[in-house]
Amino acid sequence: MLHVLLPRTCLHCLKDLPWKSDRALCPECEGALEGLPKLHCARCGLPLKYGGETCYDCRGRKKTAAALNLARSAFVFNAELRSLIHAFKYSQMESLAVPLSEAMAAAFDRFPELKDY
Repeated sequence: MLHVLLPRTCLHCLKDLPWKSDRALCPECEGALEGLPKLHCARCGLPLKYGGETCYDCRGRKKTAAALNLARSAFVFNAELRSLIHAFKYSQMESLAVPLSEAMAAAFDRFPELKDY
């Protein structure tokens, strides 16, 4: 009855979710979450289209970017991920803490440069 009155919806596209689903995104939006590609900036982790070691922003900025030594993400920042992050941060959807942290923990093993941290 609760599902009829207050249906659960996908956080990104707002389509109805099955009433037994514990997911925050519909299958289509969840499928749009893509892991960080192999070609990414060695410092900030930004995906690189054509390769190279660092992105344009990190290249040659040793003084201004010295505060950032290394950053990696579980997913490429796209519209679907943005919806998840905003729901977690600004709508206090604490139920997203576990799936987001599990995705980060799973991505940790893909980056050997993080082993020292």
